[in-house]
Amino acid sequence: MRLGLYSAIALVALPLMANAQSASQNLAQLEKAVRVQQWICTGIADVRARGGLYSPHQLALCLISLAEQKAQYERFLAGDGVAAAASTSFRTSSGSRGP
Repeated sequence: MRLGLYSAIALVALPLMANAQSASQNLAQLEKAVRVQQWICTGIADVRARGGLYSPHQLALCLISLAEQKAQYERFLAGDGVAAAASTSFRTSSGSRGP
């Protein structure tokens, strides 16, 4: 019985703990995810340009994933004005780059 109770508490507490992150932590994680995905897509495009083994489909999937991550980042910024002010440098530095 105790095991069941502890399991139920863990199922409820873990998502709540994940939501307890601060806005700046979430913003940093989203920025990092976008940068990493941009780096991956740029790498795939470079390898393809040199005759590498990546297919157009793989590049397209990477770019779709990048667009989804950017959209998630923008939704976060739209929902949190404090994070939007803190991220101005990221938006201007990454706006001119990318595949």
